[in-house]
Amino acid sequence: MRPKASKLFMFIGYMAMSFFVIWTVVPLVWLGYSSFKPHMEIVESIFAFPTSFYLGNFETAFRDGGLGWFTFNSFLLSVSTTIIVIILATLSGFAFAKIKNRFTPFLYGFIMLGLLITIQSSLIPIFLTEVKLGLNDTYLGLLIPYVAFSLPFAVYLARSYIQNLQNETFEAAILDGANLWQIYLNIVLPMSRPIIATIGIFTFLGIWNEFSLALALTSDDTVRTLPVGINSLLGGLQTDYGLQMATLLYGMLPLIVFYIIFRKELLKGFGSGSVKG
Repeated sequence: MRPKASKLFMFIGYMAMSFFVIWTVVPLVWLGYSSFKPHMEIVESIFAFPTSFYLGNFETAFRDGGLGWFTFNSFLLSVSTTIIVIILATLSGFAFAKIKNRFTPFLYGFIMLGLLITIQSSLIPIFLTEVKLGLNDTYLGLLIPYVAFSLPFAVYLARSYIQNLQNETFEAAILDGANLWQIYLNIVLPMSRPIIATIGIFTFLGIWNEFSLALALTSDDTVRTLPVGINSLLGGLQTDYGLQMATLLYGMLPLIVFYIIFRKELLKGFGSGSVKG
């Protein structure tokens, strides 16, 4: 009975996964080829393949929608936030995991409280504070909350990973006369490459997709990010279905390509014990 039950569960699992893949992939395929169809062709036959390779939707999105500048802003903020978060998270993770004192549990718990704070619950206080400080409509005004909201989870991952590293390596370095900075640069960072990749991927994707803060804290198109730019473009030209498809496809492609390139590093980071605590 057990082999039959096992095969039945495997069959059900494969069917469920197949349904999920079809449910996910088919809309993406439809979105992809529809973005190369003009508006009237979509209206006449919504599911038909394009009769010609039409690039006018993308040209309009870049010319009239300013997607190029929005993309630059998203890339700049995502890369800057990722670099800062990696540095702060690995430093904090090293301190919390290997440098013990009576304040360590309190400080670590205080940072972990950030996991309970959502962007939506603190959006109004952040907005009022930045308006008073004159940080709204600036890159710095977005960078500070981006780092703050990304850091708790990154610190948790870094601390959990570094805690599992062998203490003998650090003790040998101390006996050889290495100070904490030398240990961090020459031992912690090289040994933490898998978790650094994991933190970098999570942070980059999270900031690239972030919408609420960018919408609330910016009103100038020169500072706004790609998700907000796509939203404003679709809101102003919502009857042009071809333009909508092309804009949505453009917003999704960087994420898909990014994940395909770095999926092995992401799995390796978790597989190396990054979420063990």
